[in-house]
Amino acid sequence: MNAVSAADPTADPFDLLGNMFDALESTSGFWASARWVPVSADHVPGVRLRTAEDVRNIDAWLTPPMALEGRFPRHDIRVVNADHMGVVGGAVELVIRVVTGDDESLDRLAVTINIERPKVLHGAVSGQRSPDETALRAVLNAVVEGVRPDVASVSGGAPLLACNGFGLDPAGDGELITGIPGWLTYLGPRVRHHIDGATLDPGEFSASPSSGGLLVEYIDGLFALGVDDANRIAAALDVEVD
Repeated sequence: MNAVSAADPTADPFDLLGNMFDALESTSGFWASARWVPVSADHVPGVRLRTAEDVRNIDAWLTPPMALEGRFPRHDIRVVNADHMGVVGGAVELVIRVVTGDDESLDRLAVTINIERPKVLHGAVSGQRSPDETALRAVLNAVVEGVRPDVASVSGGAPLLACNGFGLDPAGDGELITGIPGWLTYLGPRVRHHIDGATLDPGEFSASPSSGGLLVEYIDGLFALGVDDANRIAAALDVEVD
């Protein structure tokens, strides 16, 4: 799961991330029991992440010099779920990248969620063991609701490692953000007009309105998506900037 937003520089990233965690706990059944431990921080008990203050506290554990000085340069926040046995899907890692400008205002926010065994999430919310990927849809929806990204996607295996990325220009100024094509690929309201429908076979792909933007879906599902399929999505979305 990957999401990137060329953010409003006045936005508080902790508010956005708090909204995301709140939505994750509210919409995804397997997420509700998760407690999180910062990567590379010693002796920190597993905590719930649900509010902006929760995320701010975790960030302070990971970046104490910055927190003490009141500085906010670009940095990463990495957490893993404390109880792998208590969460369907096993180990979950979140990597949050906060990119700031020269004045340390928020320039870009990226969220990556790595789920160890996504196949066991089939029916985790619906109670069915069918390849409907219900739980993964719920996670994507929560990320979109919380972070309000310009692009987000769900991908796995070879397509994630080997496919072409694509560039989007939400501000129209040639400053591209990079997207990763996936089984579900969400385009926010600022970039939805870039899609090239001529390269996506309607028998293989669908495109429908979603959360104010557009959701491109590979109809056969996450685990059928191959590198060539992902590359066709990338080609349809890629923006050429003069």
